[in-house]
Amino acid sequence: MLSAYSGLKSTGIYSIAFFIAVLVEIPRRSLSQVLIPIVSEANKNNDVAKLKQLYQKSSLNQLIVGGLLFLGIWSNIDCIFQLIPHGDIYIQGKWVVFFIGMSKLFDMAAGINAEIIGTSRYYKIDLFFFCFLSIFGIVGNMIFIPLYQMTGAAIASAISVFLFNTMRFLFLYSVFRIQPFSFKTLKVLGAAGIVFVINRLLPTLEPVVADIVVRSALITIVFGVLVIGLKISEDINALTIRIFSSIRSRFS
Repeated sequence: MLSAYSGLKSTGIYSIAFFIAVLVEIPRRSLSQVLIPIVSEANKNNDVAKLKQLYQKSSLNQLIVGGLLFLGIWSNIDCIFQLIPHGDIYIQGKWVVFFIGMSKLFDMAAGINAEIIGTSRYYKIDLFFFCFLSIFGIVGNMIFIPLYQMTGAAIASAISVFLFNTMRFLFLYSVFRIQPFSFKTLKVLGAAGIVFVINRLLPTLEPVVADIVVRSALITIVFGVLVIGLKISEDINALTIRIFSSIRSRFS
């Protein structure tokens, strides 16, 4: 649809920007493969408490990891396009990266809703949700592409993903009385907000590679310290303790 409205050039730029943004959701794919058999077993045994635990933990940990990746990508986006050949052309897709990245981040924050529905006796309802996603995606493109070209396509996609996950959220809450969010979710968003402000205050360094390395390192350290210090995720804190214990034992 983008090529029909705006031409192949816009489609090419959109594709590059899209593939940069989808890096945010790579951890989700691995986690999904690990959790599917566990979720399936919990559904089989009608263990709603286990489903709730998995739902909330997956949402929290995916939001933390996805949030860090999104912050890293968006904070370095101008430098990334400078490194790409013909980056002065591809930088037109900058806001495509933002909106697609945000949609992937929300998808991760929504947790394993697809896995819970897909392994339950309500799996057929997901077909309805996907039909809705397709219809709104088409209608959204028809509305937003003429207005904002490739950025409009990204906006339509982001809205579609948001509504798609909201429908799944409402369905799971109405059927199982479970939802993925907690006060810790707000802590993650707060930590991400602090890191974003700090990034805006950092001066631009030369060369571009040095700016990316220094900025990414500071983002990772500050975000990591906040997440670990606030004890947001038991899993991440436990993993950190194991890593430091392993390092300490090797040096001792």
